Amino acid sequence: MKLFMFALKNVFRSWWRTFILGIFIFLISLLTTFMGSFSYTIRNQMEDAIINGLSGHIQIRSSAAEDDDFAEHMKSRWKGAAYLDAEQQTVIGKVLKPYGNSIMVTPRIRHGALFISDKEKTPSLIIGLDTGSKNYQDAFILVQGRMLDPNHSHEIVITEALAENLKVKAGAAIGVLSQTKDGYPIDLAVTVVGIVQYRMLSLFAFSVVYTDIATAGELIGYYHNEVTDIILYVEDKTSTQRVYDGLAIDFAKAGLTVVSPKPEHVHEQGIKLSTYTSMGGFFMGTVTGMILVFYFLIVLLFVIASILITNLVYMMGIERYKEIGTLRAIGFSKFSAMQIFMTEIFCVTGFFGLLGILVGTALNLYFSIAGMPSPVPAMDFIMGKSLLFQIDYSQILLTLGLLFGFTFAASFIPAYKACSLRPVETLKEV
Repeated sequence: MKLFMFALKNVFRSWWRTFILGIFIFLISLLTTFMGSFSYTIRNQMEDAIINGLSGHIQIRSSAAEDDDFAEHMKSRWKGAAYLDAEQQTVIGKVLKPYGNSIMVTPRIRHGALFISDKEKTPSLIIGLDTGSKNYQDAFILVQGRMLDPNHSHEIVITEALAENLKVKAGAAIGVLSQTKDGYPIDLAVTVVGIVQYRMLSLFAFSVVYTDIATAGELIGYYHNEVTDIILYVEDKTSTQRVYDGLAIDFAKAGLTVVSPKPEHVHEQGIKLSTYTSMGGFFMGTVTGMILVFYFLIVLLFVIASILITNLVYMMGIERYKEIGTLRAIGFSKFSAMQIFMTEIFCVTGFFGLLGILVGTALNLYFSIAGMPSPVPAMDFIMGKSLLFQIDYSQILLTLGLLFGFTFAASFIPAYKACSLRPVETLKEV
């Protein structure tokens, strides 16, 4: 306690140095706390966009399917996609039955098509789904019109980017040109009932059209309950890998070989089993790169603050030259004198660091309720019109640990040198 009070007295005696040091520590803790929640939210929302809009938590496909990442569909393919036939689906259904309500199962048909309006034509990926399942709606924001009606067919919901390319609005009738699995061309008239903006995937100009599974099947010539994907939603995405591992074993026991992402030989009864992390690998890798840039700026601020702390501690040693000599002369060891310096630094770090964390957490809580509006139109593609923060409270302890760690590293050497002074050197100057 005496050591703490002595250090606290020194803090107030050199208040201006304390304030400068505190401001840097406050800014670092504030930005680290804020950016921690921001990056955590961006990553989670990207994962949710992939899960809800594209792959589910786990995706089952035919072993003949060539795509291993949804980025491969950024340019639509015309040839018929590999599919799961009715017999394979029956076996898959038997394997999934024991899982009960812990897994939600929904079939999908996914392939490329050409969309034609009165003014333009644009290729896009089309996804036919069970319109009774609402998961896909969580992947985007409705801009115009409505979502798909389970009681209607030949309706589509398109992305805002595709609507701009085709120069159409909700309610417009357009044509769709496709190719069946047998190689025959087919065209169909559909109605645009809704225009949406992806919460995250708009960043990649990723264009997708959603329709009911019957209409998508008609466009690719699936008339015998064929599907390209069976999508699984688990109760918690953190259990995805565990469920995936269990399914791989169960499918093998049922005679369905789970092939590697890029097999040398396609097994007739084989299936591909993928998670959202592999199918959305390109998208997640890009977001990770962006987050790393943000953290690089934080690290740069840490480096600047470290240099400042080193200089401040060095100046403190010069100012207290005689004081240190006196302490050493009356019996204080080098270690005890260093404790005074380090306690002083840690007091400043603890106070201003906690203050920055509290302010940062308060901002995060506010944005988790009100949402953070996009500062510029370009950011709409990354965070949407408004970003509701998600908070990982474990990052608070991590931030505090980092603050004390870099403070100790920056102040130890100058404090050690200052306290290495021999008492006789001070007495010579008296």
